[in-house]
Amino acid sequence: MQSLKVAASAADSGKIQAVQGLRGIAVLAVLLFHVKFTTLAGGYQGPDIFFVISGFVITLLLRRRITAGNFSFLEFYVRRAWRLLPALIVTLLLTAVVFSILTPISINNTLLPSLIASAAGVANLYYAGTIDYFASGTSNPVLHTWSLGVEEQFYLVFPLLAVLLVRYTSKPFRWLLILSLASFFAAVLATSHDATAAFYLPWYRGWEFLAGALVAYVDRDKIKPVLAQFFSIGGFVLMMGWICFYKESYVFPGVGALGAVLGTAMTILGAGQLNWVNKLLSSRVLVRLGDMSYSVYLAHWPVVCLIGMFFPLERLSHQLVALVLSIVLGYLCWRLVEQPVLARYRPAKSAAGWLFVPAVFALTAGLIASISYGAEGLWQRNPMAMRYLQPAPNERAMFREGQCFLSYRFGFDTYDQKTCLRGDMNKPGLLVMGDSLAANIALALQEKMPEYNVLQATAVEYRLSNRGGWPDFTQRLDDLAWGPDGLGGRHDIKTVILFARWNETDLDGLPEVVEKLKARGVKVIVLGPSPEFYISLPLILAYSNVIGIDLSSIMNKQERAALNARFASTLANKLQYISMMDVICPQGRCDVIQEKDKSSLFLDKIHFTRPGAELFVSRIPLH
Repeated sequence: MQSLKVAASAADSGKIQAVQGLRGIAVLAVLLFHVKFTTLAGGYQGPDIFFVISGFVITLLLRRRITAGNFSFLEFYVRRAWRLLPALIVTLLLTAVVFSILTPISINNTLLPSLIASAAGVANLYYAGTIDYFASGTSNPVLHTWSLGVEEQFYLVFPLLAVLLVRYTSKPFRWLLILSLASFFAAVLATSHDATAAFYLPWYRGWEFLAGALVAYVDRDKIKPVLAQFFSIGGFVLMMGWICFYKESYVFPGVGALGAVLGTAMTILGAGQLNWVNKLLSSRVLVRLGDMSYSVYLAHWPVVCLIGMFFPLERLSHQLVALVLSIVLGYLCWRLVEQPVLARYRPAKSAAGWLFVPAVFALTAGLIASISYGAEGLWQRNPMAMRYLQPAPNERAMFREGQCFLSYRFGFDTYDQKTCLRGDMNKPGLLVMGDSLAANIALALQEKMPEYNVLQATAVEYRLSNRGGWPDFTQRLDDLAWGPDGLGGRHDIKTVILFARWNETDLDGLPEVVEKLKARGVKVIVLGPSPEFYISLPLILAYSNVIGIDLSSIMNKQERAALNARFASTLANKLQYISMMDVICPQGRCDVIQEKDKSSLFLDKIHFTRPGAELFVSRIPLH
């Protein structure tokens, strides 16, 4: 096995082969998960593997430098910037060019701040504070940079901690273990009440880096060969099993990341053993993929978002295109950007080096802003297309988010039970239950049926047929809605409307929910699967206007009609089933434009505008 000196030297060059192979596994897991290769249910935990590796490698490097007395904070930070920024900046600039043209600021007002936050290394903090359930209808092509933000913040803080541990304590392992456990338990607690913060904020992810740091403090030469073999093989099996057989019901991060983190740490502990695991991890393919894993990771998500805008990623051919294109672009970035820049690195020796990162950020932010506003200027030359991209003000008010619809921004404590579940006790109650689609039509239903008091129990992921993976606030709302004093605390609710962004799995649990409601003497109405577009419909209409071709039927997910047919055949004999496909798409062609002013009837790729909700609800045969 490698001694500390040899391992630290390898850490300087980033060439511990088994660790490089682990990087290759991590980026491949993320890639396969994001192209919707469903066999890897936990593939999105690739960043957790990266975090452990980063903690291990950086701790080895810092221990060696600090112990030798030649550690420099300035050199460390400039070296990290030299390593991370070039590929990141190239990716951000190219992404800005492509997506600012395809999704201008008018419709995607989060793209520009996301790009700038990514360049500044604070993307995770930006997303934690601004995550919005009602996105523009297009995927954020730099959302994946949240993990870079977490990593850069670790690099910012950990060197100081490492210096203090080496110089002022004789038991650094103990202190790292205490900090790691504190971070882990904080993550577990945070996940139950603020999953967004637990996912994005660095102090809830710190235990993953510290797990790698703890491994770096273990003298692996003193581990008995049998135990080292157990760590190597057992850790690898645990890590891969966690990636392949992960369950949505696990609390993530925290307990849900435990298998990937412990498995990675154990595999690194046994990295020097002669066995099939290290032979696999040291294979040329995985090591090379690990070498270029950073660039591949940077390239893959913009590629997935771009392809997903126009083609269904559920198809194998599209998955393969996304996978190959991500690897090819990642290789080119690694070969043409990462390697040449690193070859020209020279240690910073003067105080002027502290200005390097701020200067690079200022230049990058300026270029990104220029690209974004330049693309917006191109769109401004087509007034009709711009009309589609500028929705009426206060469209989101109809959802009553933070009052009757719970989201990641507005949890259970914001739910107005008196208004949303009790209402006017002098009118019979009609309860609408479901996710944001149910919230989308509740006020329109009230206008259509003034003789009823339309009540609203709606939340993110609230498909009643599928209880797995619900956020805590959705679970609490469900408990409230099914209270012992009657639905929503009322005994006079005789009709319940269920509406959500249904998928195939909902057919397994929906009949049971229906029978449960019927047992309470309630009439159940299910509104079936509604149309869904690949990207925001206003953007589709704007594209159509620019090129003179109607894209709305082409970019309409045809599988939704087939799903509606399956819902109808399963549920029609059990309850009143209303096909939303028939309501919105009479004669097989979906109504997408309001005839009066030629405005879009859809707010994004699934939700309706206020006129759209009113029109479609008026067609629903409820009386």
